Amino acid sequence: RPDDNLKSIEVAADRAVTFRIYAPKAEEVSVGGDFEGGGKLTKNDAGIWSLTTGPLPADFYSYTFTVDGVRTVDPR
Repeated sequence: RPDDNLKSIEVAADRAVTFRIYAPKAEEVSVGGDFEGGGKLTKNDAGIWSLTTGPLPADFYSYTFTVDGVRTVDPR
């Protein structure tokens, strides 16, 4: 499956953050939390949705995904 090795959160050297979630049947996915720059994710052909935001200041952040209107925590 495409999500077997999926990194749901990846922080780059410049502190840009990429959010990912595997939801092949979803019509719309977004991410939000206590940081600036959340929003709608885009889906690739494998059913993986992603959004890159930032850079963000170094800190601890909370976030949630919303999949087809249902708010959910990161399944990874």
